[in-house]
Amino acid sequence: MLGWAVWVVLVVGGVSAYLAAPPDSIDVDQPVLLATMAAFFGLNLARLAYAAWKWPSRRIALIALIAGISLWAAGCTVPNAAVPASATEFPAPGEWLFLASYVAMAAFLVLDAAPRRGSAETAWLDATIVV
Repeated sequence: MLGWAVWVVLVVGGVSAYLAAPPDSIDVDQPVLLATMAAFFGLNLARLAYAAWKWPSRRIALIALIAGISLWAAGCTVPNAAVPASATEFPAPGEWLFLASYVAMAAFLVLDAAPRRGSAETAWLDATIVV
């Protein structure tokens, strides 16, 4: 059910953001888009949490993926919410969250792929490619 809900949120949110936009603008309505993306990420994290609960053998790997996606979403939020003066600094306020998200996603690949493939080397290669 959660899989369908994600697609419904994307379609309804996208159409709503387009229809709620001011008539003289080509942009979409930002508050509707923000609510849509928050619901999208929330539903995806709920799907991953359910999968972690349902498959105990993959639980640690899926928790690493939940952490990676959460860090990535937070990394997207921080620079967009930053005041314009801090938007020019390097590294940007959310850069460390992006870096941590890649580490967590690489951990997911190593933890999830190695037991199913029987070889840790291929999992490490996959993780290296992602990072």
